Amino acid sequence: MRINYLITAFANQLHLRRLMSALRTNHAEIRFLVHWDKKMSPPDPSSFSRDVRFTESIPVWWAGWSHQQAILNLAQESVKEGADWHVLLSGSDYPLRSNEEIIHELQKGIEVITLRKGFFPDKPKERVLHYYFDNFDRRNKNFRSVRYLAMERVLKSVHTRKAPFENIYHGTTWWALSNDCLSYVLDYLRNHPEITNFYSNSFCAEESMFHTVVGNSRFSSRARNAWIYQDWSVSPGPGPLTMEFLQSMSDQDREQFFFARKFSDSSGRLREYIDQLRHEQRMPLAAAR
Repeated sequence: MRINYLITAFANQLHLRRLMSALRTNHAEIRFLVHWDKKMSPPDPSSFSRDVRFTESIPVWWAGWSHQQAILNLAQESVKEGADWHVLLSGSDYPLRSNEEIIHELQKGIEVITLRKGFFPDKPKERVLHYYFDNFDRRNKNFRSVRYLAMERVLKSVHTRKAPFENIYHGTTWWALSNDCLSYVLDYLRNHPEITNFYSNSFCAEESMFHTVVGNSRFSSRARNAWIYQDWSVSPGPGPLTMEFLQSMSDQDREQFFFARKFSDSSGRLREYIDQLRHEQRMPLAAAR
C-alpha cells in the first residue's frame, strides 16, 4: 500500500518533522506533500528527507478560498505522483493510533470524510450563498480588513447566490480518500468549472466543496466520519490538545479518532505520552486483516 500524506502548514517546523517521523512505517510506502503558507517564514526543503516534497507556496487566509486552493494543489500533485490513499492533515496534527491501525482502517476500503447534508447552526447557508472575499485577514481590524468586511455586508444585503448543487454537504476540512475517489473529485471539478467558480467566493470552502462532490457521488455510500479529534469547546476553536483530554478519552472516542489537533513545537511531553500509547497498540498486519 502507498499512502500520500498531504499537509498544509504555516508554523511549528519541529512538530511537522515529528509528525512525519511518527507516520513513517515499514508496512506501507509513505510520501509527504507539504504546502507551506507563503506569508510565513519558510523551512528549508533540502533539510527534509527525500520522501518529503514541498508544493508551490501561496498565501493562505483564514476562511478564504486560498486554503481550498492550497488543498486542491496538493490533491492534484498527489494524484499525479500516485497512491492508494491520499490523507489530508494539518501541520498541527498528530496520530493517536499506531500506523498498523491506520493502515488497517484504510484497508477497509472506506472514504474518511464527514458528509453532513444541508445547513446547520455551525454551517449556515450564508457560508455558500453569500459572497466572500479572499486575500485579507478577516480576524484583524486594520483598514483593509474593515473595508472588505463592509463590502461583504453590502453584497449580503442585495444578493444571494444560487448553488450549483441541489444538495450541499459540509464536514471538517480533513479527509482520507482512496485514489479512485480523489481522482473522481478532481475530474469532476475539472469538467465542471462552475463548482470551483462558485466556491471561490464562499466562506471556508474547504469544509464543503470536496464534501459536496463526494456526497453527490457513488462514493458517499462508503464514507465514514472524519477521524481527527478537534476541541471546539474553547473560543476561538479548535483549541490545543491537552493531557487532561487524552487521559479522559472514552472508549468510543478512542475507537473513532485516529488523529488529533492542535499540537505545537512545545507539545513534546504530550507527543511522548501518545507515542507510548501508539507503541502499545501495534499489531501484526496479518492479524489486523
